[in-house]
Amino acid sequence: MKPSIKVIACLSVAIGLSACQKSADEQARDMAETRQEAAEQVRDARAEAGERMAEVRQDANDAQADVNRQSADVRYDMLVAEADAALKIASEQCNALEGDARNNCQERADLDHEQAVLQARTERDNARAQAEQLERRGETPAR
Repeated sequence: MKPSIKVIACLSVAIGLSACQKSADEQARDMAETRQEAAEQVRDARAEAGERMAEVRQDANDAQADVNRQSADVRYDMLVAEADAALKIASEQCNALEGDARNNCQERADLDHEQAVLQARTERDNARAQAEQLERRGETPAR
Protein backbone atom coordinates (compact mmCIF):
# COMPACT_ATOMS: atom_id res chain seq x y z
CA MET A 1 0.00 0.00 0.00
CA LYS A 2 2.84 2.31 0.76
CA PRO A 3 4.28 2.06 -2.74
CA SER A 4 0.98 3.07 -4.28
CA ILE A 5 0.82 6.12 -2.01
CA LYS A 6 4.28 7.06 -3.19
CA VAL A 7 3.26 6.55 -6.81
CA ILE A 8 0.12 8.59 -6.31
CA ALA A 9 2.14 11.29 -4.57
CA CYS A 10 4.69 11.35 -7.41
CA LEU A 11 1.97 11.48 -10.02
CA SER A 12 0.29 14.28 -8.09
CA VAL A 13 3.56 16.21 -7.97
CA ALA A 14 4.14 15.60 -11.69
CA ILE A 15 0.63 16.73 -12.58
CA GLY A 16 1.03 19.72 -10.26
CA LEU A 17 4.31 20.68 -11.90
CA SER A 18 2.80 20.43 -15.36
CA ALA A 19 -0.10 22.52 -14.13
CA CYS A 20 2.37 25.09 -12.75
CA GLN A 21 4.10 25.22 -16.10
CA LYS A 22 0.80 25.79 -17.85
CA SER A 23 -0.04 28.43 -15.29
CA ALA A 24 3.27 30.22 -15.99
CA ASP A 25 2.49 30.26 -19.71
CA GLU A 26 -0.97 31.61 -19.01
CA GLN A 27 0.51 34.17 -16.67
CA ALA A 28 2.94 35.31 -19.36
CA ARG A 29 0.05 35.68 -21.82
CA ASP A 30 -1.96 37.58 -19.20
CA MET A 31 1.00 39.89 -18.56
CA ALA A 32 1.39 40.54 -22.28
CA GLU A 33 -2.31 41.33 -22.58
CA THR A 34 -2.15 43.57 -19.51
CA ARG A 35 0.84 45.43 -20.94
CA GLN A 36 -0.98 45.87 -24.25
CA GLU A 37 -4.11 47.15 -22.52
CA ALA A 38 -2.04 49.53 -20.38
CA ALA A 39 -0.24 50.86 -23.46
CA GLU A 40 -3.59 51.44 -25.16
CA GLN A 41 -4.95 53.22 -22.08
CA VAL A 42 -1.88 55.47 -21.91
CA ARG A 43 -2.16 56.24 -25.65
CA ASP A 44 -5.86 57.07 -25.27
CA ALA A 45 -5.20 59.20 -22.18
CA ARG A 46 -2.48 61.14 -24.01
CA ALA A 47 -4.75 61.73 -26.98
CA GLU A 48 -7.57 62.92 -24.72
CA ALA A 49 -5.18 65.14 -22.76
CA GLY A 50 -3.95 66.66 -26.02
CA GLU A 51 -7.50 67.39 -27.14
CA ARG A 52 -8.41 68.90 -23.77
CA MET A 53 -5.26 71.05 -23.76
CA ALA A 54 -6.13 72.32 -27.24
CA GLU A 55 -9.60 73.26 -26.00
CA VAL A 56 -8.16 75.00 -22.94
CA ARG A 57 -5.69 76.92 -25.11
CA GLN A 58 -8.47 77.98 -27.46
CA ASP A 59 -10.63 79.12 -24.54
CA ALA A 60 -7.69 81.11 -23.20
CA ASN A 61 -7.06 82.61 -26.63
CA ASP A 62 -10.71 83.57 -26.96
CA ALA A 63 -10.63 85.24 -23.54
CA GLN A 64 -7.40 87.06 -24.39
CA ALA A 65 -8.88 88.19 -27.70
CA ASP A 66 -11.88 89.61 -25.85
CA VAL A 67 -9.61 91.46 -23.42
CA ASN A 68 -7.56 92.82 -26.33
CA ARG A 69 -10.69 93.98 -28.14
CA GLN A 70 -12.10 95.70 -25.05
CA SER A 71 -8.73 97.30 -24.29
CA ALA A 72 -8.57 98.62 -27.83
CA ASP A 73 -12.02 100.16 -27.50
CA VAL A 74 -11.18 101.79 -24.17
CA ARG A 75 -7.89 103.13 -25.54
CA TYR A 76 -9.71 104.50 -28.59
CA ASP A 77 -12.21 106.33 -26.37
CA MET A 78 -9.38 107.76 -24.28
CA LEU A 79 -7.40 108.94 -27.33
CA VAL A 80 -10.47 110.57 -28.87
CA ALA A 81 -11.23 112.32 -25.57
CA GLU A 82 -7.64 113.59 -25.48
CA ALA A 83 -7.92 114.79 -29.09
CA ASP A 84 -11.21 116.54 -28.31
CA ALA A 85 -9.67 118.24 -25.29
CA ALA A 86 -6.64 119.32 -27.33
CA LEU A 87 -8.98 120.75 -29.99
CA LYS A 88 -10.87 122.76 -27.38
CA ILE A 89 -7.65 124.20 -25.99
CA ALA A 90 -6.29 124.96 -29.45
CA SER A 91 -9.57 126.59 -30.49
CA GLU A 92 -9.43 128.86 -27.44
CA GLN A 93 -5.88 129.80 -28.32
CA CYS A 94 -6.92 130.44 -31.93
CA ASN A 95 -9.80 132.68 -30.78
CA ALA A 96 -7.23 134.97 -29.22
CA LEU A 97 -5.84 135.64 -32.70
CA GLU A 98 -7.37 137.72 -35.48
CA GLY A 99 -7.90 137.46 -39.20
CA ASP A 100 -5.95 134.93 -41.29
CA ALA A 101 -3.84 133.92 -38.30
CA ARG A 102 -7.00 132.91 -36.49
CA ASN A 103 -8.35 130.98 -39.51
CA ASN A 104 -5.00 129.25 -40.13
CA CYS A 105 -4.71 128.38 -36.45
CA GLN A 106 -8.21 126.88 -36.40
CA GLU A 107 -7.60 124.91 -39.60
CA ARG A 108 -4.40 123.51 -38.11
CA ALA A 109 -6.20 122.61 -34.88
CA ASP A 110 -8.96 120.87 -36.83
CA LEU A 111 -6.43 118.94 -38.93
CA ASP A 112 -4.50 117.91 -35.82
CA HIS A 113 -7.77 116.69 -34.28
CA GLU A 114 -8.73 114.71 -37.39
CA GLN A 115 -5.27 113.17 -37.55
CA ALA A 116 -5.37 112.19 -33.85
CA VAL A 117 -8.83 110.61 -34.24
CA LEU A 118 -7.73 108.79 -37.40
CA GLN A 119 -4.63 107.46 -35.62
CA ALA A 120 -6.78 106.29 -32.70
CA ARG A 121 -9.19 104.56 -35.09
CA THR A 122 -6.31 102.87 -36.93
CA GLU A 123 -4.83 101.60 -33.64
CA ARG A 124 -8.21 100.29 -32.55
CA ASP A 125 -8.89 98.59 -35.87
CA ASN A 126 -5.45 96.96 -35.88
CA ALA A 127 -5.93 95.69 -32.33
CA ARG A 128 -9.35 94.30 -33.24
CA ALA A 129 -7.88 92.55 -36.30
CA GLN A 130 -5.20 90.97 -34.10
CA ALA A 131 -7.90 89.84 -31.67
CA GLU A 132 -9.83 88.21 -34.51
CA GLN A 133 -6.68 86.44 -35.71
CA LEU A 134 -6.07 85.26 -32.16
CA GLU A 135 -9.53 83.71 -32.05
CA ARG A 136 -9.21 82.10 -35.46
CA ARG A 137 -5.71 80.71 -35.18
CA GLY A 138 -5.36 80.27 -31.46
CA GLU A 139 -2.08 82.18 -31.40
CA THR A 140 -0.97 84.96 -29.13
CA PRO A 141 -0.36 88.31 -30.80
CA ALA A 142 3.13 89.75 -31.11
CA ARG A 143 3.79 92.31 -28.40
